[in-house]
Amino acid sequence: RVQSCPSFARGTKGFRQFLKQDDIRLVRILQDDENIARGARGQMPVAFQDSASFHVCSVESLKDLNSRKPEGDGVEITERNFRPNFLVEGCDAFAEDHWTRIKLGDAEISFLERCTRCILTTVNPDTGIQLREPLKTLRTYRLDRSDIGKKKYKLHPLFGVRQFLLKDGHVSVGDDVYAVSSAKPLL
Repeated sequence: RVQSCPSFARGTKGFRQFLKQDDIRLVRILQDDENIARGARGQMPVAFQDSASFHVCSVESLKDLNSRKPEGDGVEITERNFRPNFLVEGCDAFAEDHWTRIKLGDAEISFLERCTRCILTTVNPDTGIQLREPLKTLRTYRLDRSDIGKKKYKLHPLFGVRQFLLKDGHVSVGDDVYAVSSAKPLL
Protein backbone atom coordinates (compact mmCIF):
# COMPACT_ATOMS: atom_id res chain seq x y z
CA ARG A 1 0.00 0.00 0.00
CA VAL A 2 1.34 3.41 -0.94
CA GLN A 3 0.62 6.29 1.41
CA SER A 4 0.40 9.95 0.60
CA CYS A 5 -0.29 13.23 2.30
CA PRO A 6 -1.80 16.44 0.96
CA SER A 7 0.59 18.85 -0.65
CA PHE A 8 0.34 22.58 -0.03
CA ALA A 9 -3.12 24.09 -0.63
CA ARG A 10 -1.93 26.76 -3.09
CA GLY A 11 -0.50 24.05 -5.34
CA THR A 12 -3.77 22.12 -5.35
CA LYS A 13 -5.71 25.30 -6.12
CA GLY A 14 -3.36 26.11 -9.02
CA PHE A 15 -3.67 22.60 -10.50
CA ARG A 16 -7.47 22.73 -10.23
CA GLN A 17 -7.58 26.07 -12.03
CA PHE A 18 -5.13 25.02 -14.73
CA LEU A 19 -6.82 21.66 -15.42
CA LYS A 20 -10.32 23.13 -14.98
CA GLN A 21 -11.26 20.30 -12.62
CA ASP A 22 -12.37 20.60 -9.01
CA ASP A 23 -12.18 16.88 -8.18
CA ILE A 24 -8.39 16.63 -7.91
CA ARG A 25 -5.84 17.27 -5.19
CA LEU A 26 -2.10 17.48 -5.22
CA VAL A 27 -0.45 14.92 -2.95
CA ARG A 28 3.03 13.67 -2.29
CA ILE A 29 4.23 10.15 -1.68
CA LEU A 30 5.25 9.22 1.84
CA GLN A 31 8.23 7.13 0.80
CA ASP A 32 9.49 4.39 3.06
CA ASP A 33 11.36 1.13 2.58
CA GLU A 34 8.25 -0.76 1.48
CA ASN A 35 7.63 -1.08 -2.21
CA ILE A 36 5.20 -3.20 -4.15
CA ALA A 37 6.64 -6.64 -4.88
CA ARG A 38 6.22 -7.75 -8.46
CA GLY A 39 7.86 -10.08 -10.88
CA ALA A 40 11.18 -11.84 -10.89
CA ARG A 41 13.22 -8.76 -10.04
CA GLY A 42 11.69 -8.31 -6.58
CA GLN A 43 10.79 -4.98 -5.01
CA MET A 44 9.99 -2.19 -7.44
CA PRO A 45 8.79 1.32 -6.55
CA VAL A 46 5.26 1.80 -7.87
CA ALA A 47 2.96 4.69 -7.03
CA PHE A 48 0.21 6.83 -8.52
CA GLN A 49 -0.04 5.64 -12.09
CA ASP A 50 -2.78 7.40 -14.00
CA SER A 51 -4.67 4.34 -15.20
CA ALA A 52 -2.03 1.94 -16.49
CA SER A 53 1.54 0.96 -15.80
CA PHE A 54 2.82 1.77 -19.28
CA HIS A 55 2.11 4.18 -22.12
CA VAL A 56 3.35 3.36 -25.64
CA CYS A 57 3.41 5.51 -28.76
CA SER A 58 5.46 5.58 -31.94
CA VAL A 59 7.77 8.01 -33.70
CA GLU A 60 5.70 7.47 -36.86
CA SER A 61 2.51 8.56 -35.07
CA LEU A 62 4.28 11.73 -33.92
CA LYS A 63 5.48 12.42 -37.47
CA ASP A 64 1.94 11.92 -38.77
CA LEU A 65 0.55 14.33 -36.18
CA ASN A 66 3.19 16.97 -36.95
CA SER A 67 2.49 16.65 -40.69
CA ARG A 68 -1.18 17.54 -40.12
CA LYS A 69 -0.83 20.63 -37.94
CA PRO A 70 -0.68 24.10 -39.50
CA GLU A 71 2.67 24.93 -41.08
CA GLY A 72 4.62 27.84 -39.70
CA ASP A 73 2.86 27.85 -36.33
CA GLY A 74 6.19 27.52 -34.52
CA VAL A 75 4.92 24.62 -32.42
CA GLU A 76 7.00 21.46 -32.22
CA ILE A 77 5.08 18.48 -30.89
CA THR A 78 7.43 15.88 -29.42
CA GLU A 79 7.12 12.74 -27.33
CA ARG A 80 7.59 14.97 -24.28
CA ASN A 81 4.06 16.32 -24.84
CA PHE A 82 2.73 12.77 -24.34
CA ARG A 83 5.21 11.34 -21.79
CA PRO A 84 5.33 7.70 -23.01
CA ASN A 85 7.24 5.04 -21.13
CA PHE A 86 8.10 3.45 -24.49
CA LEU A 87 8.60 5.34 -27.75
CA VAL A 88 8.96 2.84 -30.58
CA GLU A 89 9.96 3.36 -34.20
CA GLY A 90 9.94 1.40 -37.42
CA CYS A 91 6.19 0.79 -37.69
CA ASP A 92 3.29 2.47 -39.48
CA ALA A 93 1.69 5.53 -37.90
CA PHE A 94 -0.79 4.47 -35.21
CA ALA A 95 0.14 0.79 -35.54
CA GLU A 96 0.18 0.76 -31.74
CA ASP A 97 -3.63 1.06 -31.80
CA HIS A 98 -3.67 -2.52 -33.11
CA TRP A 99 -1.12 -4.17 -30.82
CA THR A 100 -2.70 -6.67 -28.45
CA ARG A 101 0.62 -7.72 -26.94
CA ILE A 102 4.16 -6.32 -27.13
CA LYS A 103 7.53 -7.88 -26.35
CA LEU A 104 10.29 -5.37 -25.53
CA GLY A 105 13.61 -6.87 -24.50
CA ASP A 106 12.57 -9.82 -22.37
CA ALA A 107 9.50 -8.07 -20.90
CA GLU A 108 5.95 -8.42 -22.25
CA ILE A 109 3.08 -5.97 -21.94
CA SER A 110 -0.53 -6.15 -23.07
CA PHE A 111 -3.13 -3.71 -24.38
CA LEU A 112 -5.45 -2.10 -21.85
CA GLU A 113 -6.95 0.82 -23.80
CA ARG A 114 -6.13 3.64 -26.15
CA CYS A 115 -4.95 6.77 -24.39
CA THR A 116 -7.26 9.78 -24.23
CA ARG A 117 -5.36 13.03 -24.23
CA CYS A 118 -5.92 15.93 -21.86
CA ILE A 119 -5.03 19.60 -21.71
CA LEU A 120 -1.64 18.81 -20.14
CA THR A 121 -0.36 17.80 -23.61
CA THR A 122 -0.76 21.43 -24.70
CA VAL A 123 1.78 22.71 -22.17
CA ASN A 124 5.24 23.29 -23.60
CA PRO A 125 7.49 21.09 -21.42
CA ASP A 126 10.36 23.62 -21.62
CA THR A 127 8.53 26.91 -21.05
CA GLY A 128 5.33 25.90 -19.23
CA ILE A 129 3.33 27.97 -21.72
CA GLN A 130 -0.01 26.50 -22.76
CA LEU A 131 -0.79 26.32 -26.47
CA ARG A 132 -3.64 24.83 -28.52
CA GLU A 133 -1.59 21.99 -30.00
CA PRO A 134 -1.56 19.02 -30.15
CA LEU A 135 -5.23 18.75 -29.10
CA LYS A 136 -6.46 21.07 -31.86
CA THR A 137 -5.02 18.84 -34.59
CA LEU A 138 -5.79 15.54 -32.82
CA ARG A 139 -9.47 16.55 -32.65
CA THR A 140 -9.55 16.73 -36.46
CA TYR A 141 -8.74 13.05 -36.98
CA ARG A 142 -8.05 11.06 -33.81
CA LEU A 143 -11.52 10.60 -32.30
CA ASP A 144 -13.18 7.19 -32.08
CA ARG A 145 -16.63 7.80 -33.53
CA SER A 146 -17.78 4.18 -33.34
CA ASP A 147 -20.69 3.57 -30.95
CA ILE A 148 -18.47 1.68 -28.52
CA GLY A 149 -15.64 4.21 -28.92
CA LYS A 150 -17.92 7.19 -28.26
CA LYS A 151 -19.15 5.53 -25.08
CA LYS A 152 -15.69 4.55 -23.85
CA TYR A 153 -13.59 7.54 -24.94
CA LYS A 154 -16.31 10.23 -24.97
CA LEU A 155 -14.90 11.81 -28.16
CA HIS A 156 -11.61 12.75 -26.46
CA PRO A 157 -8.60 12.82 -28.80
CA LEU A 158 -6.59 9.58 -28.77
CA PHE A 159 -2.82 9.21 -28.99
CA GLY A 160 -0.85 6.19 -27.83
CA VAL A 161 -1.99 3.14 -25.90
CA ARG A 162 -2.03 2.14 -22.26
CA GLN A 163 -0.54 -1.23 -21.42
CA PHE A 164 -0.13 -3.50 -18.41
CA LEU A 165 2.66 -5.89 -17.48
CA LEU A 166 2.38 -9.54 -18.50
CA LYS A 167 5.96 -10.69 -17.98
CA ASP A 168 8.61 -8.89 -15.98
CA GLY A 169 11.90 -8.37 -17.75
CA HIS A 170 14.74 -6.06 -18.68
CA VAL A 171 14.22 -3.45 -21.42
CA SER A 172 16.97 -1.33 -22.97
CA VAL A 173 17.02 1.49 -25.50
CA GLY A 174 17.44 -0.03 -28.95
CA ASP A 175 15.82 -3.39 -28.10
CA ASP A 176 13.78 -4.98 -30.87
CA VAL A 177 10.03 -4.67 -30.41
CA TYR A 178 7.68 -7.49 -31.39
CA ALA A 179 3.92 -7.05 -31.49
CA VAL A 180 0.87 -9.24 -31.93
CA SER A 181 -1.42 -7.15 -34.08
CA SER A 182 -5.18 -7.00 -34.63
CA ALA A 183 -6.72 -6.16 -38.01
CA LYS A 184 -8.85 -3.41 -36.43
CA PRO A 185 -7.89 -0.81 -33.83
CA LEU A 186 -8.47 -2.13 -30.32
CA LEU A 187 -10.99 -0.58 -28.00
